[in-house]
Amino acid sequence: MTRLASPEEVINKQEKSSEFFDVPQIINLYDSCVKQFDDEVGKIMDYIDKSGLSDNTIIIIYSDHGADFFETGCWGQGNTLIGNDPSGKIPLILKGPGIPQGIEFEPITRSIDVMPTLLELLNIPRPENIDGTSLVPHIENQTSPELFAYQETGIWLGKIPGLHPRQIYYPNIVELLDIPNKNSGTLVVNEKFYPDVIYAKNRSIQNQKWKLIYIPTYDGPIYQLYDLETDPYKDIINQFPDIFDKLKVLLDEHIANDPVKPAPQQ
Repeated sequence: MTRLASPEEVINKQEKSSEFFDVPQIINLYDSCVKQFDDEVGKIMDYIDKSGLSDNTIIIIYSDHGADFFETGCWGQGNTLIGNDPSGKIPLILKGPGIPQGIEFEPITRSIDVMPTLLELLNIPRPENIDGTSLVPHIENQTSPELFAYQETGIWLGKIPGLHPRQIYYPNIVELLDIPNKNSGTLVVNEKFYPDVIYAKNRSIQNQKWKLIYIPTYDGPIYQLYDLETDPYKDIINQFPDIFDKLKVLLDEHIANDPVKPAPQQ
């Protein structure tokens, strides 16, 4: 969506709405990339089979994020958490010895569950200091691990469409970013702005049915509640106060665990 562009051009385009882009063409290109990736995975799988390694090889395919194509008013990934946010959904495909075949596992899982799942499949003792839940017994029995998934937004480099009109923004990009090591040239967030970055993040917690979002605004935090099974993009927080109270406790626990604390909630 940005081609080979300068940082300034990327930021400017990040602020554009869907009318600025040829969205059907972009989706077609995205689907073509997925198809190309699938073809390359197929070549690797064929090589493993022909090499006689299938019986002792575990293959896991997953991603770091999905992609928004204006389903939530913006494009990219990690910009908003509204409803059934596409950029927060990733594939997880498991194949190998000890893994049942042909199962489409529906319950919600999380990226932090990949490591403990892999450790159990490999019969490696799990360290006590890692997070996540092994999915092995749940996949075999088709039972839900009853998990709550936590998400938070990344860093916007402009005024993203789809954000709450009173959303707290980060400092100007020229101030926000720094190059502490001129030899490496690596861009980092200036340390003095860490609290601002933490404070401005949107956060959410969800299970299979419910999703609660925390939005920091200049007027204090705002919450939105979505029923992912019935209408994943309609805020119904006023209709289910009991659900809100329950999920808010869980979400507050995550927020409180930040090493740099965001501003106090109201």
